[in-house]
Amino acid sequence: MNANQVFPFFVGCHRSGTTLLRAMFDSHPQMSVPFESYFVSSMGALRQTYDSAYGLHVDRFLDDLCGPHGIGFRRWQLSPDEVREVLSDRSIQTFADGVRAVFALYAAKHGKLRYADKTPDYIFSIVDISEMFPEARFVHIVRDGRDVALSMLEVPWASETLAQVAVFWSASVGSGRRAGRWLGSERYRELRYEDLIANPEQELATLCEFVGLEFDRAMLLYYMRAGELVASCRYPEAHTRVFLPPTRGLRDWRTDMSKSDRAAFNVIARDILVEFGYDPD
Repeated sequence: MNANQVFPFFVGCHRSGTTLLRAMFDSHPQMSVPFESYFVSSMGALRQTYDSAYGLHVDRFLDDLCGPHGIGFRRWQLSPDEVREVLSDRSIQTFADGVRAVFALYAAKHGKLRYADKTPDYIFSIVDISEMFPEARFVHIVRDGRDVALSMLEVPWASETLAQVAVFWSASVGSGRRAGRWLGSERYRELRYEDLIANPEQELATLCEFVGLEFDRAMLLYYMRAGELVASCRYPEAHTRVFLPPTRGLRDWRTDMSKSDRAAFNVIARDILVEFGYDPD
């Protein structure tokens, strides 16, 4: 646990490449990226109940982490006793200290010194998280919304229509960019999924510099250990493309989306597509 060490958060609209980023950075010899946490935001909204004049209220923190807020944490395979032990350290005084300690424990269990978070939904919580963690830096991965729509309409948990996906994608990427303008370039970075696929080494090297990490070519070989990573996901069948090296053309709205669907998406999201540099067709 080190409040002066950069704490990266990988965020973005669902099905935009956050899992790919997780796979790449988790393959770095020094960094561990667990399954989506969720509790950083949900418990963070209640952080005044964990902080006291005597330090972190460990029992309350642990009860919530292992209880109603632990939907993501339960996949980390950390026992309550292990977490309680690290939280008993007298240097842990606040909710933020507790979160750092839990992430550091996960990283240590995987033989790593650094940790990061990958929770797409935090795209709507960037400002709040940035205030809780001054060392946080955010990587917002953006993918063409029409390819996002094609992907979301295939996954088992999505019940949205194409129009609903267009609205959600616009809201997600727009929220991220607004927060990024507020944070500034030292703490917020945008990355286009298409650029990552086209030039993975160059883009990863740039991101590593942003989060204070030396680039390692093991990041490019993430697909060789994809089974380990995908097994921790809630829907492993939705992440099979992590088993492939960076590959362009796996999905293309120009050929895979009907003309009427393209027109419908444009009605809703044309301005946002243009703002992020995508051809509005």
